[in-house]
Amino acid sequence: MKLFWTLMVMLILLSHGSMIALADQGQGIFELTRLAAQGDPAAMADLGKAYYYGREVLKDPFKAKCWVQRARKAALDQDDDHMVHRAEHLWNTLELWRYSGVCDGQPPSVSGPAAGDRFVEPVTGMAFVWIPGRCFSTASKNKERACPKGFWMGVHEVTQGQWKQIMDYNPSRFKGDDLPVEQVSFDEVNAFIRRMNQASGRALSQARGSKFSLPTEVQWAFACANRGRKQSFPWGQKQDRPLANCGGCDTGKIRGRTAPVGSFPPNALGLYDMGGNVREWCRNPGRGSSREEPVRGGSFVDNVSRSTCRSGDRMISRLKAYYLGFRLVLKQR
Repeated sequence: MKLFWTLMVMLILLSHGSMIALADQGQGIFELTRLAAQGDPAAMADLGKAYYYGREVLKDPFKAKCWVQRARKAALDQDDDHMVHRAEHLWNTLELWRYSGVCDGQPPSVSGPAAGDRFVEPVTGMAFVWIPGRCFSTASKNKERACPKGFWMGVHEVTQGQWKQIMDYNPSRFKGDDLPVEQVSFDEVNAFIRRMNQASGRALSQARGSKFSLPTEVQWAFACANRGRKQSFPWGQKQDRPLANCGGCDTGKIRGRTAPVGSFPPNALGLYDMGGNVREWCRNPGRGSSREEPVRGGSFVDNVSRSTCRSGDRMISRLKAYYLGFRLVLKQR
């Protein structure tokens, strides 16, 4: 009996190895959703696991429950006994029956990305998360309304390893491939972006984007504050020694330097280091002839009050500093 189930597991893994490989490449969620919408029970089961564990999507056990239910029904309709067993095994092992609510039976549309979907740029391995647009009140004195469209935003600040892959040199003061790149001017960042767009043309079409760029100030503030909700810091409202790499924060053993990206908890959208590590260059869509560019967020040299989602400066585009880096967005067509 043990040998029988071992062989069954091997057959399942072999038959669905392509989908596992897709997930490992970081582009799996969108592709699996497309396959699931076409009725593939294996893709439905894989999506259930992804939502249960929060792999490449925002963790949602109720969605996991619904996908596994759909997987079992599709497998029954297709007389696929192996997938019926797999779905039932997931249902019991993950205890999905614990999560209340009635599934509507309709798979989500795959006409575009959904909140929490991820895209991994294959040249550098840079990960992006989808942030749906909505209208919100800005922090301006006039309390203006802004309505950014959805966009992909870098999960992490651009690292030195990613910078070197594109630019073939490392300008940073604190060396380490998993540390954020710093001591880069606004003009150098734009040179990096031009080269990255050239290197990643095919990947852009897969993510339904047009090109990589710096975020606008509106996009950055919107993403920092959980899609423009009324919160002062990436981690929420409180400023009492949050887990982040900034002065007055709980930095653990890290003192007076940058930390590997992702060392501290992300915000509600899955974005890391929005309130610490390095300040981040942004772009001004109405720049004109100005040589000063926007910079947002706090860094390891700044106190907590500088790490708010509203905090911003203007800096000369030629400026380079060991506390100043950037992250990217991928604009939609």
